[in-house]
Amino acid sequence: MGSVIESIHGGGLRNSISVRKGEGVWNNICKLVQDLHSRGIIPVSSFKKDVGLGNETRFRVDNWIGEEPLLTMFPRLYALENNKNCFVCHRMPGGDRMWEWRRPIRSGVEEAQFCKLNALLNSPVRINNSGDSWKWNLDGKSEFEVKAIRKKIEEVDLKGNFPPTRWNKSVPIKINIFV
Repeated sequence: MGSVIESIHGGGLRNSISVRKGEGVWNNICKLVQDLHSRGIIPVSSFKKDVGLGNETRFRVDNWIGEEPLLTMFPRLYALENNKNCFVCHRMPGGDRMWEWRRPIRSGVEEAQFCKLNALLNSPVRINNSGDSWKWNLDGKSEFEVKAIRKKIEEVDLKGNFPPTRWNKSVPIKINIFV
């Protein structure tokens, strides 16, 4: 399912959300997330991939481990990668690590980034036999709730003392909001 949405509407949720021209539900979601992130309301990092089999989570592009995608954390390693859109299941089959570099890693920045990547991958990574899915972590829960987004938007955008709404009973409800 994820590959169909991606092929039609572009990439997944990540720090560098790319929104293609056009319309559609996924495109609207990406635009909204991008807007809320740029206004400092909801960070893109609150959306994270929960890896199941790893066949729908891109190893370097999707935010699945750490605070941001691996391509952002380790740009030199991303430049060395042969398959930039590979999936977690290709890089960590059965928990082992398999790399496909254009050339051997050199000492210095590349070696330092490789050591940090390995340390990050040595942290507990939960890979299970279910499908990959997006998780939400704005309010400490992992389930997405419209209520949580509304509350966060109200906290940031609706600060101030607005006068209470005065309803005119002789005007229809749909028009009353403009009175």
